[in-house]
Amino acid sequence: MTKFDLIRQDGRLLYEYIRGSHLYGLNTPQSDVDTRGVYNCLPDNLLGIYGYEAQVSDARHDNTWFEIGELIRLVMKSNPTMLEALFVPEDKIIGEV
Repeated sequence: MTKFDLIRQDGRLLYEYIRGSHLYGLNTPQSDVDTRGVYNCLPDNLLGIYGYEAQVSDARHDNTWFEIGELIRLVMKSNPTMLEALFVPEDKIIGEV
């Protein structure tokens, strides 16, 4: 089971959307679907008992999810990758709470 599966199973996924070429309408038939998401970590992780993971990614970084605190930190720094998450059209949102 992947970290993505565990986050979903625990009900900690807050928001997930399609990004990359599919988000911008630049995809081709060969394009894969990339996603980005936001999750909350377990209290034990937040307190540092088991280690804090600011993000989880697959091997190719096609799918990357950020912990909500990390998302806020990056938005406050005007990180374009995180600002994108605030303006995703509804038809590209996969799931949200």
